[in-house]
Amino acid sequence: MFTASPRRFFFALCLLGTAAYLPGLDGGFAFDDYPNIVENPALRPDVVSFNTLASAALSSDSGPLRRPLASLSFLANYHFFGIGPKSFKVVNLLIHLCNGWLIYLLLTRLMPKFLSDLAQASALAGFCALIWTLHPVNLTAVLFVVQRMTSLAAMFTLLALLCYSAARQSAISQPFDSNLGLWTGVGIFAVLGLATKENAVLLPLYALMIEVTVFKFRGSTWIKPAYVSALVVGVSCVVYLLGPYGYFDATYSARPFTASERLLTELRILVFYLGQIIFPNPVNMVLLHGNWTLSTGLFQPAVTAGAAAFWSVAIGTALATASRFPVVLFGVGWYLVGHVLESTYIPLELIYEHRNYLPMLGPVCLVCVGVACATEAMPSHRTLLAGSAITILAVMTTYRAWQWSDSFTLAFTEARHNPESARARMEYARVNFRRFMVEKRPELLVTTREELHAAIKYGDQDFHPLVSLVNSYLIANAPVPERILLSLQQEMRTANPALSWQDGVITLIRCQILRTCPANPTTVLRVTAAAFDNPRLQPAEKAEILEWLALYYTNVMGDAVAAARAIHDAVEIQPNDWNYRLRWAEILATQQAWREARREVRRVTLALTKFDYYLKPTQVARLETLRAKLALLE
Repeated sequence: MFTASPRRFFFALCLLGTAAYLPGLDGGFAFDDYPNIVENPALRPDVVSFNTLASAALSSDSGPLRRPLASLSFLANYHFFGIGPKSFKVVNLLIHLCNGWLIYLLLTRLMPKFLSDLAQASALAGFCALIWTLHPVNLTAVLFVVQRMTSLAAMFTLLALLCYSAARQSAISQPFDSNLGLWTGVGIFAVLGLATKENAVLLPLYALMIEVTVFKFRGSTWIKPAYVSALVVGVSCVVYLLGPYGYFDATYSARPFTASERLLTELRILVFYLGQIIFPNPVNMVLLHGNWTLSTGLFQPAVTAGAAAFWSVAIGTALATASRFPVVLFGVGWYLVGHVLESTYIPLELIYEHRNYLPMLGPVCLVCVGVACATEAMPSHRTLLAGSAITILAVMTTYRAWQWSDSFTLAFTEARHNPESARARMEYARVNFRRFMVEKRPELLVTTREELHAAIKYGDQDFHPLVSLVNSYLIANAPVPERILLSLQQEMRTANPALSWQDGVITLIRCQILRTCPANPTTVLRVTAAAFDNPRLQPAEKAEILEWLALYYTNVMGDAVAAARAIHDAVEIQPNDWNYRLRWAEILATQQAWREARREVRRVTLALTKFDYYLKPTQVARLETLRAKLALLE
C-alpha cells in the first residue's frame, strides 16, 4: 500500500482526478441537459431578484421537492461563467474531487474498525477514496452536467455523515459533551441535501450502517430509540404511499412495466451494477442502456432467481459475520440502502449508472479491505496491486472522458455500444441531422433516417423517433411518405397518452411555429385530429395540445377564429389553469375583444398574487406586456 500525509493525499487526489477527467471537460451538453439547463429560461434571468431566484429554484419538474438548490447552482454557473458547457463540467469536477476528499475524511474515522492493522487504516482510507474518485462508473455524475443534482446531494450527505461520525465518536469518548454544533451540522446538511435531490433522504440509512458496524449504539442512551422512531416513521410513510391511496399508480401507467416487474428486474440490475463496480467494462458503461428484458416472474427469465439467491446469500453472510467482519455488513448494507430509493418500487426508469455514485462506496471498501487483509504478509504485492488498480481505473475513466469530448463522439459511442437503446439511436440521429443542416451532405440525412428507423424499432411505446422522422422530411422540404404519416396517425389514435405522448405532437407543432420546419398545416391537422381521437387522452394532455394548436393557428396559419376556438376549448377543459387563461386573454386582445381580455387578465392576476413563486419569467413578461397594452387602450 502507500502512506502519505493528508495534504499530500489531497493534492494527489486532485491531480489524478483532474488528469483523468480533463479530456471530457471540452465536451458539450447532452440529453437531459437541454430541457433542464440549456432550454430553461428561468436560469437566465435578465435581472437577479428574489422573484427570478425563486422562479429559477422551482423551474425543475424533477422530484416532489423540485430540487431548488441544484437549479440555483446552475443559475449561478450561468451568471458567473455563461452558458458554455465547460464551466458547468469544471464545477461538477470540483464537486466530485471534494466528495473524494470527504470520503477520505469519513473513512479515516471508520477504517480502524474494519482493519486489524491500525497503522495502515489511514492509507487504506486514502486508497478507497482514490478508487472511488477515479472509478469510471462515476463519470456520468461529473460530465453529464445535469447529474450535478446527484453529486451535490452526495456532498451534503457526506458532510452530514462526517458531522454524525464526529458527534458519535465524541459522545463515546466524552459522554457529557452535548456536541450541539455537530448535530446542528447534521440537520443543516441534511436539509441542503434534500433541497438538491431526494436521495439525501437516505442519510438516516447510511448513518444506521455506520452505527451498526462501527459505533454499535454506544455512548448515548437516546440513539437506539431515535433510530427505532425513525424506522416507525419511515415504514408508516412507505405504507401510506404504497397503500390504498395508490400514490404511484398514475406514474406506473406511464411505464412499460408493473411494480412487481420493476422489483424483480432491479434484482438483476443491482448485480449488473456490482459487476461493473468490481470488474468495470467500458463497453457496458453507457449513459442510456438498451431495453432490458423485464423479469415478469421469479423464473422469467431464470437468471432472476439467481439474482434473488445471490442477494439472499450476500445479506445472510453479512449478518452472520457482522460481529467478526463488520466490513462485510458495511459493504453490502451501504450498497443496498443506497439503492433503496431509485432501485426498488418508485416507478423511475430502470437503469442509470449514476445511481451508484454514493452506494458504490460500500463494495469499494469491502473489496479493498478484503484484498488488504489477504495480502497482509505480502507488502510488495499489495503495493503492486494498488498501483495497478489505480492505473487501470484512471485509464478507463480517461478513455470514457475522451468519448465525452464532443457530442458526435458521445452519440456515436452510445449508439454503437448500445444498439438496442431507442434513445441512444435517436440522439445519434439528432447529431447527424444537426451536421446535415450545416454541411448539407446527403449521406448525413440518410444516416439520420436509418438511425430513426432503428429507434422506432427498439423504442417500445416511444413516439419521438416517429415524430422526428416526419420532421426530418419537413425540415428538408421533402414530402412525408404517406406510410410514415399513417403510422404516426395510428400511433396517436391507439397508444397510451401517459407515455409523454403529447410531447410528440407538440414537437411537430413547435418545429413549424419556430420556422425550423416549413409550414405544413395538412400534416399538423391530421396528426392532432388523430390525437384527439384517442379514447385514453386525458383532459390535461388535451388542453396542452389545444394551447399549442392555438399558437399554430395564430403564428403559422393566421387563423384567429380557429385559434380562439382552440384556446377557449383548453380553458373549458382546465378552467383553473391560469396559463391557458393568459393565452386566452392574449388571443382576445388580438381580436380587439378588450373587455373580455381585461376580465381574463384580472383572473390571471389574482392567481399570480396567490402563487407568484410558481411563475416563469417568460410568462410574467407576457402578462406585463398584455397588461400594459390594455392600459393604453383604457
